[in-house]
Amino acid sequence: MKEIKTILVALDISQSDYSLIKLSLALSRHFKATTLEFIHVVPRFLFAEDVDETSRNIASPGFGMDDILAKEIGEKVKQELKEQNPQNYQIVVKQGLPAETILSHADSLRPDLLIVGNKKMSDGSSVVSRLLASQIRCSVLFVPDLANGLPINILVPIDLNG
Repeated sequence: MKEIKTILVALDISQSDYSLIKLSLALSRHFKATTLEFIHVVPRFLFAEDVDETSRNIASPGFGMDDILAKEIGEKVKQELKEQNPQNYQIVVKQGLPAETILSHADSLRPDLLIVGNKKMSDGSSVVSRLLASQIRCSVLFVPDLANGLPINILVPIDLNG
C-alpha cells in the first residue's frame, strides 16, 4: 500500500469546507501524514474599463483579501480540531485560475492525496474537481457535498489504460 504522507485539501469557502476539513484531519491522523495543507484559490477578476477604482482595489492582491480568507479557513480548522491534539497544517491562499493554480501548487508540494469537494448543484458544477482529477499526479478523494463523518465505503476506480 502506498504511504500517504502529504495531503492537499482544496477549499472553496463554502459550507462543504467543514466536511472536507473534518475528513482531512481524520485521514491525516490515521495515515500519520507529515504535511497537511489547505488551499483556496481566489479567482482573478478582469474588469471592464468603467469599473471604479475602489472595486478594482478590493480585488487586487495588495488589498489583503488573501490574509482575510486564510484567517477564515484557520478558524474553520480550529473549530473542527476542538479539543483534539493540534496537528501541523498549512493554509495557502493564492490568486489565479483555480484548477491551474492548484495543479501548479501540487507540482511543487507533490501530495500523495488531494481531497476535493464534489458538489451536485447543476450540470456545470464540479468542473474544477474533474479537471484536477484528470491532470494531477496523485490520488484524489472526492467528498460528496454535505458528507458527514468518515466514509464507511470507498469506491476505487481503476484505469488500466494509463
